[in-house]
Amino acid sequence: MAIISVTIKNKNSQSGERFKKGGVLMSQILRNILPIVVMLGLFYAIVFIPENKRRKKYSSMLQDLKANDEVLTRGGIMGKVINIQDDFVIIESGPERSRLKISKQGIASVVEEKDKIIE
Repeated sequence: MAIISVTIKNKNSQSGERFKKGGVLMSQILRNILPIVVMLGLFYAIVFIPENKRRKKYSSMLQDLKANDEVLTRGGIMGKVINIQDDFVIIESGPERSRLKISKQGIASVVEEKDKIIE
């Protein structure tokens, strides 16, 4: 009986050592992975959050677009919105009042009164 109790004590002490080693191993893993997780969080905060805000602002600008708004296209053409269709906008530009049909995605911004150049 004395031999059995000794082997049981050894088994318990070995499992206790394994638990301690597992705890050390887990803390090493956390120390190695934690900086990567923090860097990914910062990357998300620096890149994706401002991009989502910009995308929402651009989308609302396109939704609020109405006739007689002055717009600047991505190609640099300034003109006045004449007609708005589902995916297209007809703008009037130049001294001859040329009409151009462009995609809504081709509009870079709506020109505010304070942004207009005085000619």
